Amino acid sequence: FLLGLSTLTFLSIDVILAKIFFSPEEAGAYALIALGGKMLFFFSSLLGALIISLVSHAEGEKRNTKNIFRIFFGISFSFVAIGTLFFLLFGEQFFLFFFGEKVLSVISIIPLYILVIAAFSLSNAIVLYHLAKREFIFPLISSISAIFLIVGTLIFHATLGQFVQVLFIVAIIDFVVVSLLHLLRG
Repeated sequence: FLLGLSTLTFLSIDVILAKIFFSPEEAGAYALIALGGKMLFFFSSLLGALIISLVSHAEGEKRNTKNIFRIFFGISFSFVAIGTLFFLLFGEQFFLFFFGEKVLSVISIIPLYILVIAAFSLSNAIVLYHLAKREFIFPLISSISAIFLIVGTLIFHATLGQFVQVLFIVAIIDFVVVSLLHLLRG
């Protein structure tokens, strides 16, 4: 439940808040780049259901799951890296081709927004692994991060750039905290 709630927050609440804080044109353009971010997230999350199944099965047999995590995270990282590089190198052309001049007002925030989604996607991969191991502190951390995301964007939303900077800071902190906890858990 907590993971679903934090995922929903990271992937949807920003679009809702952008609609509240910004002009219809800016909010609409932001929603279009958020759509591109969702594509990156879902591309990198293709193995999510598989990791839960494999780790749960290995846990049931009292086997070590570290190799499963390494393989899963390596593949997820590769998917995130490929998608992120694509959007960083060709994002402007991609969004202009598919959505036209409507996105011109948000072209400058695409790289930072894509990094937000990349950090969230990698954090989500780690959280899914630990969720399968029934270590609920990880989805709790992501849920707390989601709360900080909402509060941060409620406070700092003078411009779309500032809005995305809040998303970036929260996503990076979430990724660092989840990664450090993962490393400490060995």
